[in-house]
Amino acid sequence: MEVTITETRKKFGRDTSYFSETKTNELEYMDSEENLSANYVAANPVTIELDTVALVQLSSVNTEVIRTQSLRVQHREGGWPKDIDPAENQDVARFRKKAEKDEEYKATMKRL
Repeated sequence: MEVTITETRKKFGRDTSYFSETKTNELEYMDSEENLSANYVAANPVTIELDTVALVQLSSVNTEVIRTQSLRVQHREGGWPKDIDPAENQDVARFRKKAEKDEEYKATMKRL
């Protein structure tokens, strides 16, 4: 059985200094009964394994890769009114100054 887990690189190598030692928590205590000890043989060494961690299942979903493409257009000049000659710097400056005083233009620039 093979399990493939795909995670982003930023999830690896995180700081673990927030883990700290905790006190032991006694879950159950069973006192020995002396009259029953004759029925058992003492084993040496005695090994016991305890696990108090909740069972956790790891599952992940791998999604299909969708190829995207960014397109852009750079618009430098154009869209001037008929009475403005874009080759004349004075006409362009006058038109821009007039447009920049417009309240709608100011509101639009603030929203950007």
